[in-house]
Amino acid sequence: MPLLDPPTPFQDALKLDRSVDGEYTTRFPSSFCFGSRAHGGLLVSLVQRAAALHFQSPTNKPAHPDVLELKMHFLRPVTAGDLSIRLDDVMLGKQTSTIEARVSQGGKLCLMGLVRYATDRFNPFPSNRPGHLRHWLLDLNLHRSMGNFATINGISFPTAWSLSPKLAPASLTLLARDSDPGWLSYQCPWHPESYRRPQSYVKFFVPLHLRDPSFRDSWITPSDPSLVFRNEHLGFVGDMTLPILDNFCDGVGSHTATIAACLEQKRDRQNGTVPVADAESGAFATPLAPVTLSLNMEIKKKLPGGGTRWLFSRCRAREIRNGRMDHEIVILDGEEQLVAVVQQVFQVFDLTKARERKARI
Repeated sequence: MPLLDPPTPFQDALKLDRSVDGEYTTRFPSSFCFGSRAHGGLLVSLVQRAAALHFQSPTNKPAHPDVLELKMHFLRPVTAGDLSIRLDDVMLGKQTSTIEARVSQGGKLCLMGLVRYATDRFNPFPSNRPGHLRHWLLDLNLHRSMGNFATINGISFPTAWSLSPKLAPASLTLLARDSDPGWLSYQCPWHPESYRRPQSYVKFFVPLHLRDPSFRDSWITPSDPSLVFRNEHLGFVGDMTLPILDNFCDGVGSHTATIAACLEQKRDRQNGTVPVADAESGAFATPLAPVTLSLNMEIKKKLPGGGTRWLFSRCRAREIRNGRMDHEIVILDGEEQLVAVVQQVFQVFDLTKARERKARI
């Protein structure tokens, strides 16, 4: 049985060691694994951290501190243990820079993506470079962009975009007191052998009523009262959602089941009861399991310098067909301003037969 970690502090989980320029190593903690599989959102945040360090290195690199966009492909599962992140410069320039990111474990490539950085003076259509438009449009399908939010000053227009259906009214002051009448809190219990260990790092607040089973709404805040969300955590936040699939297959992670768990935890608080967590705490006995194939994220704004305790997440599936499911996750800040948009593609597996075979053994 693999060695199980105690609850690793969030900031410790993002620590990287630089061996040489462009190469970083870390030990992925089991406390951030769903079962034996590493949480993909933390892997993305580790790549974000490595990219930021890469452009802070002593070598002569442009000042591109902020992620604007990323596109990652998940090739193999990552488990708890040592892993390496390799960043190679593809093109460094005054306006844009591109690096390639590779995450490997045990000598096998697990994640990869191309990373593009841009300054506030980025102009994809310079008049002195014929044919550049065609090449730039091709790049849109391949790269992750970064720039500097402090100096970006480009074309902007107001639009009429808003969440549909609208976000249910919420007061962050009341949420912090666990007393908003329209929202209930859920804290995934921590146990070193529990399946959903990563979800214990945040506290979910879910609306009392769900209007559509194809989406999940939640306000989230770090479980650790000393922690705040920063931009480097958005990869983690973008992959930290309650399961939509369970709304369609009566899984124990469905909205209905989550509300029941919220109410049970509320009764325990009112009665002064402290439940004892065990290996089954927070387990999902769902018949279906989604596996991430790719994750794309565009970051619209930089969070405050001091970070924020609250972010809102709406996760929606447009279609679940032939074992494939899409996710769109919209992340808002406490003022309900758009922070990031995440797109995911999943392969959905039926676990029923595997569980039946295991039960016969």
